Amino acid sequence: MGIKSISFTFLVLSFIANDLFAAQLSAVATAENELDARAEALRQLAESIQVNVSSQTLVSSQFKDDVATQELVDTVKTSSDLTLLGAEVFVMKTKQGYRAEAQLDTEQSFNLYLTKIKAEQVLLDTQIASYKEQTTNLAKFALANEITLQLSSHIKDYLVATMLAVKPDPKQGEQMKAPTWLQDLASKNQWLITLNNFLDALATSDITDPKLGALMLVKGISQQGVFTCPIFQENGSWLSKNNVLSYEIDKKLTQPSLSKKQASFFLIGHANKSTSSGTTISYQLVDTNGQVQHENHINYMLNKPSWQSQPQIENAVLASIAFEFKDKAGNKIPSNITTTEQLYTLVEKNLLNKKQLITEDPCRPIKQLAPLALSNAYGTESLISINISGSLSTFVLRPDPKEHEFALAKVTYKQQNLFNTAQVENRTAVGKKFPVLDPNDALMNAVEIALKKLK
Repeated sequence: MGIKSISFTFLVLSFIANDLFAAQLSAVATAENELDARAEALRQLAESIQVNVSSQTLVSSQFKDDVATQELVDTVKTSSDLTLLGAEVFVMKTKQGYRAEAQLDTEQSFNLYLTKIKAEQVLLDTQIASYKEQTTNLAKFALANEITLQLSSHIKDYLVATMLAVKPDPKQGEQMKAPTWLQDLASKNQWLITLNNFLDALATSDITDPKLGALMLVKGISQQGVFTCPIFQENGSWLSKNNVLSYEIDKKLTQPSLSKKQASFFLIGHANKSTSSGTTISYQLVDTNGQVQHENHINYMLNKPSWQSQPQIENAVLASIAFEFKDKAGNKIPSNITTTEQLYTLVEKNLLNKKQLITEDPCRPIKQLAPLALSNAYGTESLISINISGSLSTFVLRPDPKEHEFALAKVTYKQQNLFNTAQVENRTAVGKKFPVLDPNDALMNAVEIALKKLK
C-alpha cells in the first residue's frame, strides 16, 4: 500500500448536556496513491476514537456481564474498518504522493448516529412484533436470522455513538448517568440474546420439516452458480435425488447451477447416523478448487430414505491427477480445464491398457471417502493417484554459449486396490523434451515421455 507516515490529533473543545463529549478529531496519512491515503486517514481517525474513548463507554459498564454484547463491544473496539458517519476527508497532492486528512466533529457524528438509530428502531420494532406472532419454527427461523443480523448492526451503531458521547477520562469515582436512549439498547440487546438462544436450540434439535431443514442448511449461502450434489453416507452410497429435502434445498438457493461443468460452487451433502431415528446432515459449499467456503449441519429425521450405490464397472480405473507447471523464472503456470483434460487423455492412452478411465466427480471428492466408499461411489476396485511436476529450463552446449530451452516433467504414480489397501504399487519416472517450440506442447510431450517409461 505504501503508507509513509501517520499521525492523529485529539482536541478537546467542550462538554455539552447529557455528558455528550464534543471534540474535533483529525488524522493524517500519506501514501503513494489517493485511495490508500484516504483509507488510512479514515482508519486512523476511527482508531483515535477507539483508543481514547471506547474503554469508558456506557455500554461497557452497563452490560459488562453480558457475553453477547461484550463480543460486539470488543468487535467495535478492534475493528480495522470502522465506518464513521459525518467524517470528511481532504486530499492534497504532494511531491511524494498524496496527503489525506480525515476530520470529524464528534457532536455532529453523534447526532447522525442517533438519527440512523431511530430509523432502525422503527424497522426492528416492527420485525420483532412480527416474530412474536409466529407459531411455527420455520417462520421464526426465517425472521430470527434476518433480525439478528440487523440487531448486531444496530447495537454496533449504539456502541459507536457512546464512544462519541462519553468523556474519555472521567475523574476517579465519578459516576456516569446513562442517557434514556440506552434503555432501548438494553431491550434490543435482550432480544439479540433471545433470538440467538432460539437459533442455538433449533440447531441441536431433531428437524422433521424439510422446508425448515433446507433453510437451515443453506443459511449464509448467497453465492450464485451452486450445483447441489446428492447426500452421501460414509460407505459411499447416496440419497436418492428425488427426496423432498434435496428438492427444497434447490429451491432455497439464490441461483442454482443445473450443470456441473458450468458450476462455480458445489454443495456437497454428508449423512451420519447419530440417533436411533435422527441423522446428522451436513452440507459443505466447495469451490472448483476443492476449498470449503461454508458449512452447515442439522439433525434431520429422514423418512424412508432410499440409498443408491454405483454398480461395479468391469475394467475401470478411478484416476486422480494433481499437477503443477512452472516457467523458466520458477513462477507457477496457471492451470485450466484444457490442461487437465489433456493430462487425463495422456494417462488413459499410455497407462490404462484399454481400461476405462473414471475421472473424479466434484460431488464425490476422493479425499473425503475411504477406499470401500470410493468403490461404492464410483463402481471400481482400483484407484491410481498421479502427481506431475513440470518446469521449463535452459542448458548450454559447449562451446556454443547459446542457451537452449527444454521441458522437464517428473511423474509419481501410485495404484491402490480399494478392496485390499495393502496392495499398493508406486513408481516414478522423468521425461524431457527438447527443443521447446511451444511451452505447453513441450511440457505435455515431457509428461507423455515419462508416462511411457512408467508403462
